[in-house]
Amino acid sequence: MENYPETLSYIDRGYHDYSYYEAFYFAAQAGQEALLRFPDTPRGRSWRWWLGNDLMQSSWFADQGKPSNYFVGLVSTSLNSKEMTVDELPEWISANMPDVSATLIQLEPIKGFIGNYVLQVNSLVLWVLEAPTEFQVYPMMDDFYYFFRKIETKDMTGDGIPEVLILLARDANFIGSVSTISAFDLSQVPFRQLTFGSNQRNELRWGGWSGSMVQPGDNHAVIQIQNSYLVGCPIYRMEEYFWNGYWFDLEKSHFKFDSEDATGLTYCDQLYLGSSYLDAKPNEIIPLFEEIQPYWPAEDNYFVPEPDAQDELRFRLGVLYALTGDSKKAIEHLTDIIDNPTIPQSSWIAPAKRFLAKYETADDLYIACITTSLCNADFVIEQSVQEMGITDFSSAIEKLESLGIPIKSSTLLDFDRDASPEYWFTVRHPNRDEIGFWIIAQTSDGLIAHYVDTVTTYVPPIKMFTATNEVIFQIGPGKMFTYQTSPRGEPVIGEYTIPEQISPAVLIRQNFDQLREMFYAGENPLKVKDGLLSLQESPDFVCDLREESYLLDWQYPSYCPDFYYLLGLTYELSGDQGSAVRTYWQVWRDYPNSPFAHMVQFKLEPIP
Repeated sequence: MENYPETLSYIDRGYHDYSYYEAFYFAAQAGQEALLRFPDTPRGRSWRWWLGNDLMQSSWFADQGKPSNYFVGLVSTSLNSKEMTVDELPEWISANMPDVSATLIQLEPIKGFIGNYVLQVNSLVLWVLEAPTEFQVYPMMDDFYYFFRKIETKDMTGDGIPEVLILLARDANFIGSVSTISAFDLSQVPFRQLTFGSNQRNELRWGGWSGSMVQPGDNHAVIQIQNSYLVGCPIYRMEEYFWNGYWFDLEKSHFKFDSEDATGLTYCDQLYLGSSYLDAKPNEIIPLFEEIQPYWPAEDNYFVPEPDAQDELRFRLGVLYALTGDSKKAIEHLTDIIDNPTIPQSSWIAPAKRFLAKYETADDLYIACITTSLCNADFVIEQSVQEMGITDFSSAIEKLESLGIPIKSSTLLDFDRDASPEYWFTVRHPNRDEIGFWIIAQTSDGLIAHYVDTVTTYVPPIKMFTATNEVIFQIGPGKMFTYQTSPRGEPVIGEYTIPEQISPAVLIRQNFDQLREMFYAGENPLKVKDGLLSLQESPDFVCDLREESYLLDWQYPSYCPDFYYLLGLTYELSGDQGSAVRTYWQVWRDYPNSPFAHMVQFKLEPIP
């Protein structure tokens, strides 16, 4: 069974080798049984390492966190038995698992310990602490779906003790790779994972990461993330995150354009023109658009741009300048389209005229903005509140209405339960169908407006819930959010997902997994057998969960052959040979294509 995954054909390996990695599940089962049956075999050492490799490769066991716990046991047992020293760990692992990469990082000892290490084995990372009398090993992370890229150590929190940052990556079809950055505070036991804010991200897309994750910032270190949204596109989004005492917060961001690869703009197509509004401010986009303007639009044998594509970029620049309050440059760009279009029949002349017909002063921005879908009217609200210099909520609403913004409803509500209420309001832009829900909060720098989501009515039924460490509010069916306040007083709002209810059939599957773990850990086979029979007798017992339409078959696949094979094994090891034969025969008869059927064939003797 150890070689079973390698017997799969190219087609049988599945999309992105999913079925190949799934197949290590069966190899791991065989390995656990072998070690249980023959604990003192001379081959036990190699079998244990094979089992470790199978657990790491198995998508199922990796999802359950089994590899990290297994290697914690291997490493701690070997260190405490003095089989090898901590410095020999990488060589010891590589000697037993030639296909893996192992690295040991030594850190300054923390209080109560004389040694402090981080051990990386592929995407598995362990924390190894040396006390005066023993070694302690803790699993930090084990992400099957990602591959290890790099580890860095840097003091991110300002306490003088370096944190550990880990970059993992995985393939993501045509966009190249998707990576995650994780940070850990190892100043005390247990360690603490440092998180990104609920409206921030630690996931990045990249077309070729280079350089260090951590860079010097303004009096503190920052995590620098480089995003490339499509392979071949020479535009990158650079973001810097700093530790604000509670989470990693976005400090600054900008776009970077590789002009030496300007022909690659064909890969960007309309990407940055169309979606750059989604998560970037106008003052970030303007330098990018000005930098790519001499090269836009890019053209090759496969992509022929619209003849007035240059005018579209100029129009967007004019609107962006208006959004930043630079009315002079906005008018210059839009007027130039009218007076000097790329082609006489440019489709951007009319939009420029409509915008300028409404736009004379900065106070006309909203009315002009809603004349085109290429102007983000929500940003007008955000920018107007930030710049008006008003600290009174009611006055802020009156000012927004004077700018032509159609406020439909508004009132006070204490979202963060700090006895200092915020103000919510709803808006329906004339050029949109949906209704937007906003919150205005008081910060140390004045008022700030935060867009939350769309609602179905001007006065949504708001419900408030208090969780352990956060406030949760609901503005409609399926629209629940957490509300926190950053150290700078800004609202941090994130989506809240209600945990899915686990069906009784899935609970039984989880109980089966627990019984299997108990069995291979040395529990009495009779006790495990009784537990399995109790599960089987339950009216909720369904071992083929793919039949339940509301469950994804890859999340809880059919475990019928697994269940009956383990039941047969408990019968066998408890001395009930007749029941064992009948149960093994059931596996062979009912699930002939399962690897468990092949395993029972070696156990059953044919009747002459």
